[in-house]
Amino acid sequence: MNTSSNETTANNKYNRLFQGIALLIFLWMFVSYLYDHTTDEVPAGAILMREYYHPAPAYMLWVFAGVGTLTSVLLLSLARHPQPHLHIGLLSYDKMNAEQKRITADSLYVINYLIVFLFASVSLLMVPQVLPQWISLIILIAFIIAILFYSAYLSIRVHKASVQKTV
Repeated sequence: MNTSSNETTANNKYNRLFQGIALLIFLWMFVSYLYDHTTDEVPAGAILMREYYHPAPAYMLWVFAGVGTLTSVLLLSLARHPQPHLHIGLLSYDKMNAEQKRITADSLYVINYLIVFLFASVSLLMVPQVLPQWISLIILIAFIIAILFYSAYLSIRVHKASVQKTV
């Protein structure tokens, strides 16, 4: 029965890894879609202050996708093989109990998903021809808030796991 549990855990890790890779493929496809819609002219009404708007060069979309990919690959590798320099608050990974280590490794996948969507929303903000800029800005702010709340939630879960083990 214990081997079945280990196989399920291994399958979940691979499923999350493949989900992260699929999300990276989505990011590159989304940036390709946005790149096709970039033009030098901004449609009237897309930007509130049109006279001050200078569109970023189209290659910046690829730069954001590359930075997002590097960040994602680092997070996925850290989730698969956590390192001793990983800290949550003042608690280092070496000093965590097994439950805290599991929570930390699992949460790195979720943070990876949020960060990839954050990079996609920044790319969306750069191309006002697809969506109005105020909608793209709301999406970007929503992902920033989601990352902040999830980080706080993660810290609380790790702290509760240490309290439950000591009781």
